[in-house]
Amino acid sequence: MPPNRRAACSRNARSKSCRSKSTGCIDRRRDATGYSSLRLQPDGSFFGDPIPPAPARSPAAMSSAPRRRSKRLGKVGHPPPRRPTGRGMTDTALFSLLLILVAPVAGSFLGVVIDRLPRGISVVAPRSACRSCGTILGARDLVPVLSYLRRRGRCRTCGAAIPPALLYTEIAATASAVLAVIVGDTPLQMALIALVLWLLWTLALIDLFHFRLPDPLTAPLFLAALAYAWLYGDPALALSGAAIGAGSFLLLRLVYSALRHREGLGLGDVKLMAGLGALVPPTDLPLLVLVAALSALVAAALTRGGWTADRPIPFGVALCAAGALVWLARVVLP
Repeated sequence: MPPNRRAACSRNARSKSCRSKSTGCIDRRRDATGYSSLRLQPDGSFFGDPIPPAPARSPAAMSSAPRRRSKRLGKVGHPPPRRPTGRGMTDTALFSLLLILVAPVAGSFLGVVIDRLPRGISVVAPRSACRSCGTILGARDLVPVLSYLRRRGRCRTCGAAIPPALLYTEIAATASAVLAVIVGDTPLQMALIALVLWLLWTLALIDLFHFRLPDPLTAPLFLAALAYAWLYGDPALALSGAAIGAGSFLLLRLVYSALRHREGLGLGDVKLMAGLGALVPPTDLPLLVLVAALSALVAAALTRGGWTADRPIPFGVALCAAGALVWLARVVLP
């Protein structure tokens, strides 16, 4: 091997970019002239082919290029909300704590709504008072949960029993807030989950005590469901679910009235199904109605006196419970 060829091979071997062939040594490094794959000839000369420049891509071609989609999709094809980091995590933790602290107060207000709204009384004025003696409740009587436990469920003036549903509502509101903090990823999602659960609880208790589902509660439920679908789901799918749910119950109501010549399903249930249909996908509506029907029949059979054909059933309670279960299952397991 000539000395110049041996020197070139030793240099290329040290750079780990040289491989020997019978025709010579290949150096794949580029020089200033833009040549690559330079081949060292026996006479010491190099030759190679110039590298053609890469074709420039137009902005239109770059915008039309397919983008890689995320493999981990959230509900109805939307990317799942990301867990906040850094300062966002601190803000989320503070909001979570604030939501849990405010929840008992919200539950106390919901108790006022449950008591006054079916009777047509304003939920703002007059001030809360004992329904037996009319004593205006002071600040020490309005502390959520603690006031009820300290007074042992009795009025401090006349000793009349305070409905335990007020205590249950405050506890349920707090539990709903804790569940929203566990399930939700962002403060807005936590707030919407807690709001929906609070509305469902309030509707269930009003239907249980008064056999009514007021419009001032079913309408906010529908709007909250649409807002949640707009942010974390598919608004078109939510609207179709609301139409299917409300339409099927309206048809069932008309058919029952035509066959039995009496009302078997109230319009409140129809409006409630509009909100529940916006919460869950249309494919989950049969499961929701089935769970609600079975739970309502079991609860009616276990009540005192059993169930008879002429005895009304607060079906809205079962619908609210089944809707909350199916919806939360979809939120946790999209």
